[in-house]
Amino acid sequence: MTAHLSNWKSVRSPKTGVPSLIPRIQNFGGYYHATVINFMHCINPSPSILIGIIEEGGGGSNIIAMKKIVFLSTCLLSTILLMAQIDFVSLTIVGGELAALGARSVFAADLDGDGDMDIISASMEDNKVAWYEQDEQGNFTVHSVSTEVEEAQCVHAADLDGDGDADIIASGKNGLWCFENEGNGIFTPMNIFLFAFYSGIITTADMDGDCDLDVVVAFSEGDANNSIEWYENSDEWAWPVHVVDSIYYPDWISVDAGDMDGDGDIDIIALESSGWWGSGEMSLFENTGDDIFSKHVISNGGIAVFLEDIDGDDDLDIVSEDLNHPAWHENIGNNEFITHQISSELFGYGVIAVDMDDDGDIDILADTGPVNDYPHDLCWFENDGSNNFPSCNIIENDIALSSVFASDIDMDGDMDIVVAENDNVSLFNNNGEQDFEELELTKTAFQATNAVYSDMDGDGDMDVVSRYANTIAWYENDGNQQFTTHIVEESVYINNHTLYAEDIDGDNDVDIIYGFDDAIFCSKNNGAGSFLNYKICQYFNSVESFFIDDLDQDEDLDILVSYQDSFKWYENNGTGYFSEHNISNFDPDIKIRGICSADLENDGDMDILVAKSGDLYAIYCNYNDGTQNFSEFPVFPGVYGDAGAITAKDFDLDGDMDFIYSSNTTQILCSQISNYNFLAQTLSVTGDFSSFFAQDLDMDGDDDILITDFGTGYPSFTPSRLFYMENLGGNMFNEFTITEDLKGAMSVYAGDINGDDDIDLLTASYDDSRIAWHENLIIGLQTPEFRVPGSGFRVEVFPNPTYAIVYIEYEIENPSPVHINVFNAAGEKVAGLQDGYPAKGKHMISWDAGSLPSGLYFCHVIYWNEIVAKKIIKF
Repeated sequence: MTAHLSNWKSVRSPKTGVPSLIPRIQNFGGYYHATVINFMHCINPSPSILIGIIEEGGGGSNIIAMKKIVFLSTCLLSTILLMAQIDFVSLTIVGGELAALGARSVFAADLDGDGDMDIISASMEDNKVAWYEQDEQGNFTVHSVSTEVEEAQCVHAADLDGDGDADIIASGKNGLWCFENEGNGIFTPMNIFLFAFYSGIITTADMDGDCDLDVVVAFSEGDANNSIEWYENSDEWAWPVHVVDSIYYPDWISVDAGDMDGDGDIDIIALESSGWWGSGEMSLFENTGDDIFSKHVISNGGIAVFLEDIDGDDDLDIVSEDLNHPAWHENIGNNEFITHQISSELFGYGVIAVDMDDDGDIDILADTGPVNDYPHDLCWFENDGSNNFPSCNIIENDIALSSVFASDIDMDGDMDIVVAENDNVSLFNNNGEQDFEELELTKTAFQATNAVYSDMDGDGDMDVVSRYANTIAWYENDGNQQFTTHIVEESVYINNHTLYAEDIDGDNDVDIIYGFDDAIFCSKNNGAGSFLNYKICQYFNSVESFFIDDLDQDEDLDILVSYQDSFKWYENNGTGYFSEHNISNFDPDIKIRGICSADLENDGDMDILVAKSGDLYAIYCNYNDGTQNFSEFPVFPGVYGDAGAITAKDFDLDGDMDFIYSSNTTQILCSQISNYNFLAQTLSVTGDFSSFFAQDLDMDGDDDILITDFGTGYPSFTPSRLFYMENLGGNMFNEFTITEDLKGAMSVYAGDINGDDDIDLLTASYDDSRIAWHENLIIGLQTPEFRVPGSGFRVEVFPNPTYAIVYIEYEIENPSPVHINVFNAAGEKVAGLQDGYPAKGKHMISWDAGSLPSGLYFCHVIYWNEIVAKKIIKF
């Protein structure tokens, strides 16, 4: 068997004893091992070896691959070893820990005693209770209180221990929790009651008249025991439980407490859900004394209840989201109520009674919309002074609200609004005229599916573009990988996950291209990071997939589009306008799931690979005759199931194009042996693969393969994995996991995001609504020049690598303090080179590292408040 030579690596060392340094190659799906075939010497006397990859079989041993290594430095083997895993650190742009995944409840209180209102949230999909600290400028910083409240459903705040600050009470599937405020927003958790239930709705009141606040909860356990209970605030917080009502069915879904009959004790109002959401009874549990409650049914149907004196007669009325409309129930005494419909609008999920316009009467805040469907509108119904509510004032359209709270958050004398929806917590600031400005307290890309990067604003750093839900957004990089969100397009049904950031119109700025229903759209960049949307092409069937490349090689980008029954390419005229060309038609039951273009025949023109589902063959090639006329040829059968994404690269470095495609739960590499002839190899069969990307991660000259495994979503969230297959040459790959800290990973993209000359990664994940970048921590031998924009500050280090003497050269435009120090890889200072006030101009100092051990060092040059770090390799 002929040995395949690939992946030549050169590293340098004067040392001998090389065989002991050879890494052992373990199982790659067969029986392989590495051995030293021969020592060789080049013209350069540096020692080198030839490693053979040996396959053991019944017929003997075969050399199936070889790799040559010329050793330059044994001290570098820790970072440049054959098959060494690359480390990454994951950094969230939006979503994940910056979101409130499945936000269910919001509340507001002054948690840190600084005189302004902070905000609290409970979110079920990340088991999180969080608070958002408001500073003097009205900015908010998020703090996690706990991530142990399983499927957190409700949050409330009150001073339970009488120490003058607000404590937090939260409910989740694993119990009722209290977080005691120790002052300055520091919380100590305490489990009031440990149990398993679906949800618990919380309020507080002094149920026993002992001048402290007790906790009232409506529990829902599905088809199990459902109860209304109150927990007595007793000495040492023992929390004795008192059951008000217990039923097997239905569920309790809302609760509030107050003195409804004016007898000086606290009664309870609760809503149940029977059969379907909002169809149960609303009941008053009258406190008759001695911890005995008498039930009175008030009405049928409802979603939420809130107590307030609507008509100003000094008793508590009830506001509710009744079946199909919001209503208020006038308290006329003797536990009797008259129902008044507030609006004919359909029902919602939250309601609050509060004076929104500061005119002395009580208005109603609610969301309204279709029954059991979203989106809704967030509205306030203005009280005309006679307790009629003729007008609905819309605060926000298209909101998927799960909780609403009103308070004067910014302490300016009017009512602001806090809402929880999807993965977001938002504040609507009232300007005093009942005009509201939204401030998102969380950062999310709800149900993210795709992310790519490019320089969107032309400032020299890499920004990020994402697709999530019905939104296209870009994230502006400030140069230090801190990102600001900008919405490009929203409220459109984006049915195709493919997303490109490319200069489609040839005006030297980056546009965004995406699929929407039966068309391909472009968000045209005006050059300053703002966009104008226009349609590139349209057909009467929906877009299945598309791909962008210069198909006719005229130096502009064309578009390949697969519809439900046809395959077309759109020729770019150079300015972003296109002419349609049909490639083929096919049975609508056959779907083209993946497209890519490459010169498969090595004849100088671009051919097209397509991955199909529902066909006898998985992969077809459309060969280009040089004039963009294409002949379809089946190249690989569909024995691995329906095909998905596909990409073409020369993975084995033999001069022709290979390709990789995904098929259900399998990744297949097809190596081209000759024209129209491919040899298949299964790479991975251990996941629900959602995307892959080919890139040379380890900078060894061949393309590695990045793969995302979706895992399973809420509520189990089995690991969603990002991993890569390191290309070892000879069509052998080794698998390394990068992270499992993703939920529902949908896409991976690769490139140098932070400008340090290595390959970083970008992911979009659906279940944690997260866009993240993963910084490559590989230590290269090349250190890029660093210049602080606008400062006139330049630093160069040479020679690098070095055996002893290093020169540090810098240039400054103004006389300024400069400090230069050198640190080892452990962060210990090993040299102080300069601490002075040099004049304007160019300066150079030297450092003798000859007495120091071989390894990695960092030279820190500080100029005013800027720090430049340069890597130095010492042999």
